[in-house]
Amino acid sequence: IMPLVTSRSSKVPLVAVDMALTEHQTAVSNLLGARPKSMLWNVLHDVRFLLLRMAYGEPLNADCGGGSLASNSQLVFHQLLTADMFEKDAQVDAPETAQHARNLSSGFLAASAIIHAEDFNKRNQSLLHRGLADSSVMACLTCILFH
Repeated sequence: IMPLVTSRSSKVPLVAVDMALTEHQTAVSNLLGARPKSMLWNVLHDVRFLLLRMAYGEPLNADCGGGSLASNSQLVFHQLLTADMFEKDAQVDAPETAQHARNLSSGFLAASAIIHAEDFNKRNQSLLHRGLADSSVMACLTCILFH
């Protein structure tokens, strides 16, 4: 449904889009065994894992039948559109979640500045470096999505 929905014209009624997203949320909740606080994070993590698989050249069809690199690249775009829709929904339902996502890239930049500061205590540097590396992909995604 998502590729058929645009801001200019939509061949799919918004009610159908809402129902499809609700069904998706239900399927994810059933799979996880709990309802996530926000579907925004689920979508962003899905995109992050897909991009990491692409970056490391891992087979995209190993776990679930996947598709080609081209189709999965298109999927990233549509998943980001879905994340944008979930973020707008979170602004109303869970504003702290939306704010957290919007400020993630700023937090990443602040942590990067701390590591490179001359007066930074180097004793726990490897732990902070690892945390910064782990958060880099998500910070980039949220920067692309929100800025």
